[in-house]
Amino acid sequence: RLTSEAPWAARSSHAAAALPDGDVLLLGGLAQDLLNDVWRWSPRQCTLLPDLDMELALHYELECSYACVPSQIYGQWKRLPDAPWAPRQGHAVTWTSSGLILLGGRTALGFENDVWRWISGGEFCSLEWQGRWEQLTPSAAWAPRYGHSLVGFAPPGGNNVTTVLLLGGFGGWPWPRNVTREPMEDPVAPRNDLWCGNEALANFAEWTELAPSGPQSARMAAAAVEAPTLGEYKLLFYGGYDSSARHMQDLWKWSGENATSACKVEID
Repeated sequence: RLTSEAPWAARSSHAAAALPDGDVLLLGGLAQDLLNDVWRWSPRQCTLLPDLDMELALHYELECSYACVPSQIYGQWKRLPDAPWAPRQGHAVTWTSSGLILLGGRTALGFENDVWRWISGGEFCSLEWQGRWEQLTPSAAWAPRYGHSLVGFAPPGGNNVTTVLLLGGFGGWPWPRNVTREPMEDPVAPRNDLWCGNEALANFAEWTELAPSGPQSARMAAAAVEAPTLGEYKLLFYGGYDSSARHMQDLWKWSGENATSACKVEID
């Protein structure tokens, strides 16, 4: 354990992503209330007392006005400006060639299917380094949800993620207030659908459904990870809560194809 008390509020159902420069971003989640704060961890110690014990310094927020020393193990967190998106939990994020993208989650108003992008650059601690947000779409093609999984893929021979898959989660459209004879489209329920976004598809603003359902049971709060040792466009998907709120312990492998890079399905 590096510390028992980081400078950010205790929380759950938050999101985090590693950045290309080795920093880490922490976003939102659920504390006493839903959150939309953004914190950036850097392998530096920037404090009034440069010889302060590094473990102790991790309790405090990084101060840009002071000189910094390397702190590869402990580092410090810097609070960035709060995000413009509604406070939420159960959202998903990943780093891509277009910047960090954030999808969905549960807000005080219900489930979301919005997509946001965060981009950062410039010198350490500059306004550009603190980043800026842009809403790519307020309503993507997939049903609103939270507790879903994201997996990013770089093209063969490349290092930058240009294709992202969205899997599962829990959500849908709320039931109408009035009785209707029409069947509900995408009612609130666990999901096992598969969607694909791509840099070429309006920088992840447009999404293509690759499969309306999969062989695994519908679920939320599962884990999914790229598995490059198994081949190109391969991922592992495991665990989560199913429709009966049972913990799952199954493990699935998903195999894509060359067309996955363009969010398409090859038809024999």
